[in-house]
Amino acid sequence: MLSAPWSFQALGDARLTGPEGSLGRLERKTAALLVYLALEGPTSRARLASLLWPESPESVARNNLVHLLRRLRRATAADLVDTQDLISLTDALEVDVQRACVLYAQGEYAERAQLEGPLLPGLDYDDCPDLEDWLYATRERLEAQLLESLRREGARLEARGDYAGATRWNERLLQHDPLSEDGHRRRMRLLYLEGDRSGALRAFEVCRERLQRELGVGPHPETEALARQIEASGPLNAPKKSTALPLTALRPPLLIGREEIWARMEQAWTAGQHIYLSGEPGVGKTRLATDFAASRGEVLRLGGRPGDAGVPYATLARALRSVWTPALQRELPSWVRQELARIVPELLSDETPPIGLGETERRRLFEAAARALRGVAGPTHTLLIDDLHYFDPASWEQLMYTLSEFSSSGPAAPRCVLCYREAELPAAWMQQIRQQLGAYEAQHFVIDPLPPATMSKLIDSLELSEIADRSGDLITLSGGNPFYLLENVRHLLEAERDVALGEVGGLGSVVERRLRRLSAPALQVARAAAVLGSDACPEFAAEVLGLPLLDLSLIWQELEGYGVLQRDRFAHDLILEAVMRGLPDSMRTLLQRAAARVLERHQAPAARVGQLWEQAGDLTRAAPKLREAARVAEAALRLHEAAEFCARAAEAYRECDPDARYEALERLVVLRGSLNDHELHQQALRALFEAARGPRQQAGAWLLQNEYHLSLGQARQAEEAARQGSALPHGSTTLEANLKAGLGAALWLQGRLEEAAGALREAVSQLEELGESQDLAANTANLAVILDHLGHYPEAAARHRQACLLLEQVGDRFGLLVERYNLAISLLEAGQARAALEAAEAAGTLEDGLDAAMLNPARGRVTRARALAALGRYAPALNAFEQALALAETADDRQISAYRVYYAELLLDLAQPQRATALLAEALAQPELPQRLRPRARVSMARGQLEQGATETRASLERAAAEEPRTPFNRLTLELLQARLDSPEQALLRLEQTLEAARHHGLEGHLRSAAVLRARALRELGRTDEARACARMARTELLRCEPQGLSGWALRWMLAELLESLEDDAAEPARQDARAWTLEAVRGLPAPMMSALLARTPLAAEVASGGMSVLMLPE
Repeated sequence: MLSAPWSFQALGDARLTGPEGSLGRLERKTAALLVYLALEGPTSRARLASLLWPESPESVARNNLVHLLRRLRRATAADLVDTQDLISLTDALEVDVQRACVLYAQGEYAERAQLEGPLLPGLDYDDCPDLEDWLYATRERLEAQLLESLRREGARLEARGDYAGATRWNERLLQHDPLSEDGHRRRMRLLYLEGDRSGALRAFEVCRERLQRELGVGPHPETEALARQIEASGPLNAPKKSTALPLTALRPPLLIGREEIWARMEQAWTAGQHIYLSGEPGVGKTRLATDFAASRGEVLRLGGRPGDAGVPYATLARALRSVWTPALQRELPSWVRQELARIVPELLSDETPPIGLGETERRRLFEAAARALRGVAGPTHTLLIDDLHYFDPASWEQLMYTLSEFSSSGPAAPRCVLCYREAELPAAWMQQIRQQLGAYEAQHFVIDPLPPATMSKLIDSLELSEIADRSGDLITLSGGNPFYLLENVRHLLEAERDVALGEVGGLGSVVERRLRRLSAPALQVARAAAVLGSDACPEFAAEVLGLPLLDLSLIWQELEGYGVLQRDRFAHDLILEAVMRGLPDSMRTLLQRAAARVLERHQAPAARVGQLWEQAGDLTRAAPKLREAARVAEAALRLHEAAEFCARAAEAYRECDPDARYEALERLVVLRGSLNDHELHQQALRALFEAARGPRQQAGAWLLQNEYHLSLGQARQAEEAARQGSALPHGSTTLEANLKAGLGAALWLQGRLEEAAGALREAVSQLEELGESQDLAANTANLAVILDHLGHYPEAAARHRQACLLLEQVGDRFGLLVERYNLAISLLEAGQARAALEAAEAAGTLEDGLDAAMLNPARGRVTRARALAALGRYAPALNAFEQALALAETADDRQISAYRVYYAELLLDLAQPQRATALLAEALAQPELPQRLRPRARVSMARGQLEQGATETRASLERAAAEEPRTPFNRLTLELLQARLDSPEQALLRLEQTLEAARHHGLEGHLRSAAVLRARALRELGRTDEARACARMARTELLRCEPQGLSGWALRWMLAELLESLEDDAAEPARQDARAWTLEAVRGLPAPMMSALLARTPLAAEVASGGMSVLMLPE
């Protein structure tokens, strides 16, 4: 009699019964709700709403749930459901399926077996896929419970000698599972024990025919052996008992037969080398490595697991989680924690991973991981790294980096013992191992099968009298493989010698036969663990199977006792592989779906969840997870894996979401471009164009086509792609801005700078409307550089400053560094040396916080040196140049020829024209010298020849004038040099044109030089008043801007001499200014340079008299 006033019959019906009788069959969602609460317990409203109304918005689904509960309350006039906080059933309702599970857990198998029938038959839930999956899994679990209850009750009665009662229970078992060979064997045995030998043999024939007809296979050898015994009327074996295996059968007490390799491993260890162990599966690599590592002291055990290969950094992430402690987190530097947040964000939720996706960032991440491992493993530790063949590629690359770091650190670093199956390791990985061996960083030992005599010693060490007379067969069949030997031993012990070893067909066969002896629940748990793979644990397996954790824990212990599981993984990979081989396809799909749901609920890596949905054939659910996996891989600097995930996501989206497919392909194109694989890049572009629907997507595809051509330097094709995209009515401001930017880049490559600047101005204007962004910063910086090339220096400087501000706002520290140096160079060209030095020094302050591998310290020093030189601070400029050139030579910097051109300009200012022209000739002879600098080098060459009074100066000027590109800076510098060779009339005309051009381009340094030279030309033409006015103005301007085309000291002395010849009152102040400027400029220079420079000035007399000897002292 039921204790609760209300009962719900879910098995075989969906009927609710109360004190006054049955209310009939419940509506399907109400019935499902009651069953779910009965089995899952208190549940949130959100979870129930999403299960029952998955297609509805959450608010609508929650409202539907409220109405369902109200209808149930009105129909029963009873509180069957408690709606406080979590929703649960009250004590007023008993559900038969809940009682069935309780009876099974309590071992009341006879009573449990009375509760049978399908769960909620005839009710369809295809509009609730998660609920339908849950019901499917629950039905499978209930069916397994029922079968196991029938089997156990039959076995109990058989053991008591109640053969008739056992037969009744066994026949019920066969009704539910006609293909159960265990049931057919029990039928045969019971018939024989009741004296019906012929009936027992007929039962065997029925079994054989049914298996052949239904499955196309013959009976199991165990069934055939029983039939032979019955036919011979021999004694039958008693029913098998579920007993744990002896500990020696699970792990032999002694390591036998590896003494020679052990000695060689000790030699490698003494030499400070890492140790690799390889061999066939089951040969004993892990046992040898474990015992050896334990003999060395403290052991940190890491390793790959099945399923790792599909998840970037899966192996490394598990290793970090296993060693992570608050103390370690406190000890690690901030930059290490930030890098590791890419891989284990849940451990470092307060850290922000750095930006950047290049090789430098990847190497820095590897360094951080190695640093973390060094934090927990010192010189007294051994790192035991098992199953390398299961590593994911990202973790493998990090491992190789770490091993190299450990080797280079000498005795201060831990040493490693590593195990793998050589036949399953990628060829590229094997090559890396061989490189380590060749560098004497490691030793490799192949673990061979054991000889028969050693196998005999291994059997003796087990101390199992039950197998003593079978040693010969065991040795012969094992082939020297210890694991195969032990599996055969376990097979004999579990079967209680009821089969002959000669029937075993191989290692996989004997493992599979052992698995068949597991109880149905134990086999289900093993299968769930196999599908979970590297995520296997009792908690997850319980959720996958819908079992109470306590029940599953007991089954887990049973599997550990049988040597199937070992803590949270399989005792051996071969056992896992055997479980997967024996998994029926329909059940495999069911378990994969259930595992995907569980792992998703626990926020497992998206790659793992997506892979399970993919394997289960549910591409609709796989696709978004694969897309998320791509984002995670990209953030972890694994661009190859990110591209692969994008490709799989795009394929999964093919039928269910065309727009999402396009987005996945769009990202795939970008990733392929980053990987510089032009063939795959082009394939992805073709797929993108095929997937594009409508003008918006088509224009996006043209933008990426533009970027593809730009990456190959195909400027005309890039231009055409950008114009094709812009011609479409796509309606997107962002897209149009990027198309304009792409067009600008294509035009820039073709040298069409004015058009390029126009396109980029449009792009920047459109991006400015959208607000701050990385794209706006990048395109503003590009526009500034083009404006520099065009000679539009005021606008260029303004754009550089705008780009600096934007880069600072978006947090791009490296981009800001580069742009501040670009600003300094732009200001230098315009003659604003003080502002240029400020920008260069501001850039230099950023270098301290950036990875040294990202920087080009030579470039920064050259920029600062140029600014110092323009300000007349020659000694520090000279020092900075020498440092930069030394750095460039050490780093094999391809820009060294460019640096020499700028260094030659300093030498010209230092009155060293011969050294300067020789250096310029050397630079011009180098093909690495950028084309944009060749005209500048030729102009400087002409200046050097002019300073030396060379007769070929005019020819050099003509060659420089013919050189492309003809930038305003070079052209006006050339005009200034030519004016110095012209007659006064020609010079005046040329200089007036130069002044106008300098004002137009904002070249203030050229403006000052041209003004002084124009004043001199006017004086020589006798136009003294005009000359005096021009000279006075030039002196005023020199106080705030440095000249270009002439050195600062030369122009100041020229101006002082000019004012003196004009008998102007400003002559003496100008002379004192020139003197002070020159004396400060030469301070700290080497004596020969100082003397050479001063000899070019009116100060030469003071030098000769010795009155300036103090200047010879260093600053």
